[in-house]
Amino acid sequence: MKSTALDHQYGQSADQISHLAYKEVIRALPATYQETFILSRVVGLTYEEIAVRLGVSVKTVEWRMSKAIALCSALLNEGEP
Repeated sequence: MKSTALDHQYGQSADQISHLAYKEVIRALPATYQETFILSRVVGLTYEEIAVRLGVSVKTVEWRMSKAIALCSALLNEGEP
């Protein structure tokens, strides 16, 4: 990846900043949403596998993921016009 003047000025690339923003957004999720989101998007488990691991229904996993995604989107878009 090509570095820019901003990279040199602030010492971080746009990718690094983006990665940090995503980590902060995930940390801001409520614990149950965060756990479900990480198991799905980071670990790669299916909703069925997550349901078994957490002792909840698949519908609960689906609901938590929809809420987690909506919250992530809202947090990432905060302050944008």
